[in-house]
Parts: sequence; structure tokens; C-alpha cells
Amino acid sequence: MTHITKECGTHAGHQRHTNRGEIPCQLCADANKEYHKARNTDAKELKRLKAEDRLIAQMYVMERLAIARKREREKYATQVQESA
Repeated sequence: MTHITKECGTHAGHQRHTNRGEIPCQLCADANKEYHKARNTDAKELKRLKAEDRLIAQMYVMERLAIARKREREKYATQVQESA
């Protein structure tokens, strides 16, 4: 038998029902479903952000390399012109 408590309608209420060996009431079941949905969404968002951060870091490194290569080409061109 399910007991309705003041925690019903929350994730904690769902855990309380489960720990007592009860079938969670519909309010708690819905709250638990929303809790896990939000938790999974947050985890996916965190992974996406980490991937974006890695991509930004890689783009930054590539940009710095391109700038360094350009400077080297300009330096070499200047040396060739001076020696000619």
C-alpha cells in the first residue's frame, strides 16, 4: 500500500516509497521521471559543452599555427628580397 506523505510529488518522495518497498504514487513517479529526464539532459549538455570547448581550443591552436606560419613566410620573403 502506498502512503501519501508531504514529500509526495518529489524525487525524494519516490525514493522514500521505494525504500519502504512500496509502489510509488503517481505524483512521485512523475516527479522521478522529470528528475531523471532533467539529469540526463544536463549530462548531455555538459558533454556537448566539453566538445565545444575542445573544438574552440583546437581552432585557437590552428589559428596560432597559421599566424606563426604566415610570419615565417613573411620573414623568409624579406630575407630573400634583402639578399637579392
